[in-house]
Amino acid sequence: GVATASFLDCIGALGILGPVVAATNGNQTMLYTNAMLTLVCGIIFGTGFGWGMLLETPIILVWFGGIYLIAKFLSASFFSNAFVVEESIV
Repeated sequence: GVATASFLDCIGALGILGPVVAATNGNQTMLYTNAMLTLVCGIIFGTGFGWGMLLETPIILVWFGGIYLIAKFLSASFFSNAFVVEESIV
C-alpha cells in the first residue's frame, strides 16, 4: 500500500513540476494542489491499508524536498523559465 500511494503521489506532473515551480518562481499553487490531492488519496488509501500509510509521509517529504533543492540550486543554469513552460506543456 505504501508503494502504491507513493507512486501515485510522487510520479506525475504535480509531483515534479510543483517543487520546480516553487523553487524557480516562488509560486506554490501547484504544491498546495498536490497536497490536497495527496490528502484525499491518503484518506482513501488509509481506509484500505491502515496505519501503514503514515510511512508514506517521509517518502513524499524526501521526494519533494529533493526536487525543490535541486531546482533551487540549479535554477540559474538548468531550470530556466522556458524549460519550466515546456515541461508544463508536456
